[in-house]
Amino acid sequence: GKNASSGAYQIAISSLILTPELTGLTTDEPMITIQAGNTHQLTYLFNNIQDDAQGIIWSITSGKNCVTVSDEGFVTGIKKGTAIVRAASNRYEGVYVDYTINSQDKIKRN
Repeated sequence: GKNASSGAYQIAISSLILTPELTGLTTDEPMITIQAGNTHQLTYLFNNIQDDAQGIIWSITSGKNCVTVSDEGFVTGIKKGTAIVRAASNRYEGVYVDYTINSQDKIKRN
């Protein structure tokens, strides 16, 4: 009767919520420029809200000699070059966002 169909409906809803396509990381700043020696905190949105409870794993996928990144997403310029920093969800496999970081030489004063 009624109960069985409403139960099936609830299962459908909960599986929909868990669909990976509905989970996503995005950023308002996919590309930033930073001076060597300076630090900038990278920001991200999880499903369009600022959700820090997801557990983000920060890594540098290219240009490791140009920048460093902390566990909190603070990127620091080291020397001139371009790096790709990735913020990946700890909970959802394959859910990540990439940042292009242009590191500039520190302005030298002779």
